[in-house]
Amino acid sequence: MSEQARDTSRSTVTALLSGEPVVLATHTATEVTSRAVFTGSRSAPARNPHVDPEAARRYGFDRLLISAPELLCVAEAPLATAFGADWIAGGLLELTYVRPVLADTELVLHAQRASDSTPARLCLDLRIVAADAAADDPPRCVGRAEVDLSSGLAAPR
Repeated sequence: MSEQARDTSRSTVTALLSGEPVVLATHTATEVTSRAVFTGSRSAPARNPHVDPEAARRYGFDRLLISAPELLCVAEAPLATAFGADWIAGGLLELTYVRPVLADTELVLHAQRASDSTPARLCLDLRIVAADAAADDPPRCVGRAEVDLSSGLAAPR
């Protein structure tokens, strides 16, 4: 990891530990990435709203739907970057999908320290929202992440 990436990780962890709300990532989900999740899958129906525009229209959507695994990655990747070995050794991520995400939607991952965090275990409340959503629009996903900080690996230095 570069020195700049380490500094960004440290400042992210410091902000989260202090209770500040943090934008952990932005991501634009595309048709290409959605189709890639299903390419070659025998369990995916040939006509589903993740890979077939006609099927998406039949379900009332004007674009393909982005898959749940891709949304999971939107949350997991920045947590792994921020917390490194602590995340890999025992990070926990739970997401609830609230609203569909259409292809080409820019997403923003928000995180804030949860009230039940302890010095040894950081708990985060997560929200994935559309970048262009109004303040009162419901999120696309909500969730929780937990990471064990007792090893001191993610602690700011």
